[in-house]
Amino acid sequence: MLLKNEKEIDEILKKYRNKKTGIVTHVTPDGDGLASAIALYFSLKIIYNAIPLIIMDTEYPSFLDFLNYKNCEITSYESFCKSYKDNAKLDLLIVIDCHEEERADTNIKMFDISKNVLVIDHHEPKTEYFKEHYNYFIDSDAACTGIILHRFLKNTFKREKKLSKTAKELFLKDYAECIYTSIINDTGNFVNSNTDLEVFKTTLDLMEMGLEPSKITNLFLYRKSIDYYKFIGETLSTIELNQYKNIAYYKSTLKMLKDNNQTLDSYSKMMRWTTGAYDVDIQILFQEYENNLWIISFRSLKYDVSKIATHFGCGGHKSASGCKLKGIFNDIKNNVISYIESQIK
Repeated sequence: MLLKNEKEIDEILKKYRNKKTGIVTHVTPDGDGLASAIALYFSLKIIYNAIPLIIMDTEYPSFLDFLNYKNCEITSYESFCKSYKDNAKLDLLIVIDCHEEERADTNIKMFDISKNVLVIDHHEPKTEYFKEHYNYFIDSDAACTGIILHRFLKNTFKREKKLSKTAKELFLKDYAECIYTSIINDTGNFVNSNTDLEVFKTTLDLMEMGLEPSKITNLFLYRKSIDYYKFIGETLSTIELNQYKNIAYYKSTLKMLKDNNQTLDSYSKMMRWTTGAYDVDIQILFQEYENNLWIISFRSLKYDVSKIATHFGCGGHKSASGCKLKGIFNDIKNNVISYIESQIK
């Protein structure tokens, strides 16, 4: 069922007091999906009196280690099943920042052992993946998932009665840092075209809750090692142009990571380094995650790259999308570029 407004999300969450409520985001968790999941975790626990846990099969990424994730219960699907055994069921599973089961960062069986499913997302809806018995709230005009959460959560904090003033201040600070991370992740630190009035109004709300914007921006975007910047330089040195010089493409490989003492976490937010390139129509970044497994990101201010990603089995936003393909790099590269050229001529 499609929910009409955020108040309906609040009404659903009120029903799960003292109930096991799982939160899952998409594969390769980022600063929107995972930070929003943490903000929701604390809100479920403190405001809705639920029993929350974050389900993720990926190891928690180091680039988000400044968030208060250590005070969250985070478990994989396998560990969840082992811990709860015969009672390994969720009363509610909340899917954050994606709406396709196949893209969730957990075993798809997690959906089978969840009595109810609530989806909260801001990507372009792919209705062919909708399930009739799930509840969906999708607003593709929202800058990020964190913005959607804040629309209704900001009005729920007054319901909290049991926390001391100090404890409430700490909770709001953790919450604010998560929502702000979501914002700077998906707005590219306020430079993307989705940076609207609501983004700035939300940031003001968060500052009134105790947020220090410069602190979080530096921790999320700039706290990197010298080896990281060497890795970025090696990646940028691979930039090439197609025959028409309207597509720029480049790559990062597992060997580059190893040679520069980096992990897969270093792949996060890499396309921000070429955001200002004005003389090409589309940018493509190929990132090697496993041998012959590539995650491909598309960026464009001129074309709807979500249509490109959809062609290759995935999706995203009009100006920023991605997909995952298996195969030999040169074959994948040629296939992707040839298809794009055929669509934008």
